[in-house]
Amino acid sequence: MRLLILVLAVSAVLAATAWSAALPPVAAAMRATTGSAVPSGPFPKTARSPLGTPETLRAPAERIVSIALSEDEILIDLVAPQRIVGVTTFIDDRGMSPVSDRALPSAARVTGEPEAILALRPDIVFASAYTRPEALSLLVGAGIPVVGIGSLATFDDVLRAVTTTGDAVGEPERAKAIVAAAKVRIAAVTSRPCGHPRVLVWDGGFTDGGGTLEDEMIVLSGGVNVAAKAGIVGASSLTEEAAIALDPDVILVPMETRVVRKHAPELLGGAPIWRAVRAAARGNVFGVPRAWIGSVSHHAVRGLEAVAEIVESWEP
Repeated sequence: MRLLILVLAVSAVLAATAWSAALPPVAAAMRATTGSAVPSGPFPKTARSPLGTPETLRAPAERIVSIALSEDEILIDLVAPQRIVGVTTFIDDRGMSPVSDRALPSAARVTGEPEAILALRPDIVFASAYTRPEALSLLVGAGIPVVGIGSLATFDDVLRAVTTTGDAVGEPERAKAIVAAAKVRIAAVTSRPCGHPRVLVWDGGFTDGGGTLEDEMIVLSGGVNVAAKAGIVGASSLTEEAAIALDPDVILVPMETRVVRKHAPELLGGAPIWRAVRAAARGNVFGVPRAWIGSVSHHAVRGLEAVAEIVESWEP
């Protein structure tokens, strides 16, 4: 689950108070970053950094660094491998990254530390909404253009990030092709018949409520996210007792595999309390690859398709 990345990133922000003086006042007050604005069209062009400051993109970058897994996943489909000189350490995690088998062995692994990033001599750096604004300020201050992709809670957000990335690296046509292909697959999912089951994502004490891409996967598939219906927002902790009270018809369990496990109530563990859940009693528990359902790039469409297949075939 991308919750792990969020927790690590937020912890890093809280630990970085010594860098706050380097921030613009607004960014320092918010301690968060926004999505960048990158115009389409030829270079040079002026973009807006995630800190809200203008920056010049003089030419398509030849040395690209990503410090967001979602950008790793986008860039790997957008540009030639030799143009990517830095990616996140998460890209190698088969359970988390859908592109781990294409993980760019020649690229350095970075964690967001400005010194290590600057050592790679990047022409451009791509960051997430949870990258430390202090670190971004140091990069911008060093004259490195930084593109932030903002929060990615819907497929519209994700496809907008693909377009922004394509405009930033000089690959707008390739970005358009990726977006068009994703839209075709999303439309195919929304046209499927389904029985509108009540669905719960259960990740060992955590769930995904409203305002998450997992929630949109469920909704676009024709299901009802019981966590969102109960007012849960974002990735949130959830007790077994609370999960049972939500009374789902279908339970989705993120797994570190690349295949869907069907009718697998054993994934919930051996606690007798689960016997009271309709989904568990009827075998409507499904293991879904975390790398699919947890992705927040265009590769998340594979997660959507997996969820749609489950929602379409569940047994009342």
